[in-house]
Amino acid sequence: MKKLFTFLAVICLAMNARAQYQVANSDFEKWTASSGEPDHWHGFKSAKGSLAGLAKGTLASSTDVRDGVSGKSAVITAGSVFGIVNNGTFTTGQLQAGNMSAANTANHAEMDKGSDATDKNGDKFYMPLTGHPDAVKVWIKFSQAKPNSQHPYASANAVIFDGSYYQDPEDKTYTNKVAMAKNATITTCDWTEFTIPFDYESYKYNEGVANYNNSGGAILVTFGTNADAGQGSSGDEVYVDDMVLVYNHDLASVVYDGTNVTVAPSMDLSDQYYDESKLALTHNAKGNATIDDSNYNKATGLLTITVKGENYGEETETDYASMFKDNTSKSTYTIQFKPYEAELLSLTYDGKSLPLDAANMTEAVITGPFDDTKLSYTQSDYATVQVNDYFEEERVLSLDVTSKDGGASNTYEIQLYYKGDVNNDGSVTIADVTSLVNIILGKTTDYKEAIADVNGDGSVTIADVTALVNIILGKQN
Repeated sequence: MKKLFTFLAVICLAMNARAQYQVANSDFEKWTASSGEPDHWHGFKSAKGSLAGLAKGTLASSTDVRDGVSGKSAVITAGSVFGIVNNGTFTTGQLQAGNMSAANTANHAEMDKGSDATDKNGDKFYMPLTGHPDAVKVWIKFSQAKPNSQHPYASANAVIFDGSYYQDPEDKTYTNKVAMAKNATITTCDWTEFTIPFDYESYKYNEGVANYNNSGGAILVTFGTNADAGQGSSGDEVYVDDMVLVYNHDLASVVYDGTNVTVAPSMDLSDQYYDESKLALTHNAKGNATIDDSNYNKATGLLTITVKGENYGEETETDYASMFKDNTSKSTYTIQFKPYEAELLSLTYDGKSLPLDAANMTEAVITGPFDDTKLSYTQSDYATVQVNDYFEEERVLSLDVTSKDGGASNTYEIQLYYKGDVNNDGSVTIADVTSLVNIILGKTTDYKEAIADVNGDGSVTIADVTALVNIILGKQN
């Protein structure tokens, strides 16, 4: 199993030096203490209290693990003394055996950051936690030596609190709790993965919440062979393995322009343009998950959204992800929008529509000097058009079109010709008459008919010479 939490080895050495988002040795691979208890977990062998020596529940290492993995699990077994069943129990805290009545709260698991008590490894009976997990995920196998229909359940319980004294079961109302994840209805089963959500809502007004949020606290996890104290039978067994605290990192909702969008890994809004101000996102994590929606591809209209769980970057994900593939600490979503375009949809000069070729070029034959008031156009949605200065010498007019988001731009050029400027020298003179005569006589074949057809009758003839002379003499525009 079990490279599952390679980062936990580091945590065990520097537990208080950094943020803690998981429970140490929760894959139950380390059993270094002479007491035979898993590191950072404790059963009756390290219990305290006047009756600690009489407790018969046992905690041991086992090679009985779920299919597809290898390594170790932890198994707790119920015992009995004087005919009273001692539920098998183990915890991240310390067990207290203080009363012959199994149901008495003097028998409990406890944890207190102010205590200096340590276990056989020299570790405190204390498990720090700074995160806000959404659930506990754990593999459990449960069997009863004697089936008991009145008390058929094993239990798993995790309590997040501010680190000041807390015990489970409680002997009073504790206001230092932050959240609880509890399953007291685990029935007889082969290896089964349980997901137990944390309830924060019930404790959000507790005094300990602010303390925890400011500086972190602890988590007391307890597993038992029966949900009811002193019930079940001697020999009941609970196997536990691969416990992980789950930090959600999913989108809970996507709203665009006031409309809910069904959340999916890939979402299609290709009929709409992207406007950051219209997008609202929420995640489903109890803790400080982050949403990054800054990766927008202006060219394609694809928005990539990344949600990182509160514990992102705090674990080695390689094997962690393979064991708990739905609990990698980052999720990615995409929304396909319609890309903003930068196109001229129409271009007109002096009421005449000008065609635009693939290279965004066109030509226009004009009468008289260029007049920008005669120019009109339409462009792509939300695009802006900049008409550049017209330079008489080149007789080229350019228009720059830019999309709203700046992701696309195009430059359109209009090559202007003057009516009657047959030789294309930029002015209409007697030299153009000579050029026109040469065209009519067939001496020149390289010419633009739209310029040479001065009278606009659709052909180049001697009548165009008369029209051209009238232009030169000022008798015709």
